[in-house]
Amino acid sequence: MGLRFYSLINRQRVEWSDDWHRLFFFMDMCRVQQTRKDKGLPDFPCKSVGVVEFETFARTIDPHIRTTCLHCPPEAPDGKYCGWEFRLESPAIA
Repeated sequence: MGLRFYSLINRQRVEWSDDWHRLFFFMDMCRVQQTRKDKGLPDFPCKSVGVVEFETFARTIDPHIRTTCLHCPPEAPDGKYCGWEFRLESPAIA
């Protein structure tokens, strides 16, 4: 995640779950949303963009990774930006 372009312009963090099967990704400061806020514009509804981007990103790494949006503007809690969960599911055993 740190090698993506967004990591150069936005403050972000990654947290692993205790079981190491889930990774949480949080955008702590989003330059796009902050600029819109500074200009008095409403939040850009970025969830649909994130769904395509993050699901494709995760599936490219491993098709067993499931992606869930925790929150995204404009439905994010006040002062929060995007939050995503990446969960590694075990492949079905035949």
